Amino acid sequence: MKKQDVRNATILVAVVLGFVGFVVYESVTTRPKRDATRVFLKLIDAVNRPGLSDEERIETARNFFSARRLAAGPIRVADGTVEGLKPDVDHNFPVWRDGASFLLRPTDRDGVVYRMVEENGRWRFDGPAGHRHGRGEFVPDPETP
Repeated sequence: MKKQDVRNATILVAVVLGFVGFVVYESVTTRPKRDATRVFLKLIDAVNRPGLSDEERIETARNFFSARRLAAGPIRVADGTVEGLKPDVDHNFPVWRDGASFLLRPTDRDGVVYRMVEENGRWRFDGPAGHRHGRGEFVPDPETP
């Protein structure tokens, strides 16, 4: 084998290993964000399912809510969904880390921002965390921790 061939093979192996390393790193570091987002979308799908009674919606939501949110007050149904949840979610809505939790805004416009927290290894909906107002300013809700 020629020196040039060995050099090219070494470069190719290094590039492939670098790419694989990058993909693994990205997968590991973004997993909590993806999991929190997936659970939020499952919650929205579950509580907005057609044909559910109010009691079924409340019980379904309870399975996704954090202990803090459950202790904060009763779950109510309004307009065919769980009170406080928007029934529609925009494509590619923003999600960002806030300490140990994640904040997400299900619309691309101004509006409510929700918090997802991890409890016992599972992501849970913790309720509204605040609002986004003009120019992307996030205003935390003073009643949420």
